Amino acid sequence: MRNLDTYRIRFAGLVSMLIFLHTLPANICVAQDSSTATIPFNQAIEQEKEKEHSPKLATALSAALPGLGQVYNKKYWKVPIIYAGVGALVYSISINSSRYKMFKNAYALRIDGDPTTIDIFDLQLDNGEPKYLDESLLNLKDFYRRNRDVSYIFMGVLYMLNIVDAAVDAHFFNFEISDDLSLELRPSFMYVAGNGQATGIGLTLSL
Repeated sequence: MRNLDTYRIRFAGLVSMLIFLHTLPANICVAQDSSTATIPFNQAIEQEKEKEHSPKLATALSAALPGLGQVYNKKYWKVPIIYAGVGALVYSISINSSRYKMFKNAYALRIDGDPTTIDIFDLQLDNGEPKYLDESLLNLKDFYRRNRDVSYIFMGVLYMLNIVDAAVDAHFFNFEISDDLSLELRPSFMYVAGNGQATGIGLTLSL
């Protein structure tokens, strides 16, 4: 009888152990599954937010067509400014190029040594003399050539600024600033060596 009771106790203990071991891995697996499922999901959301607005795409768009990156960044007001600058520089290049060619051709005809070739300024007499002397034609030619070259340089600078502006705006596109933006003046107390405590005014900027 005693042996039967012993077997029953051992059997009950074995059953309890099996039940415990059966339920323990399930709980652990559920906890692991929930934790491993939550972390990638949160990371996916953060990565998706970062990919919502791409600085690389904004840069490529502005490089392909000035102003397109600004449209992508929703900074529409910058597009007219860019094209106003482009228009002014194109006009400057056109005017200076045409005048450079005019004075260049006139100077070439003036110094070719052939008396039968007459430049347009020989016909514009001032007190019986040509309107521009040889040296004046040379100076004007160089002046308009320099203006044309500077306009080309500014066109390149404007193009690069357009790209940089689009890239910077795209980087700060998701940067949030609180509506409670304030600058406060507050009294501050400082310890100055040798003089003890000093009173001053501090500025606090809240973003």
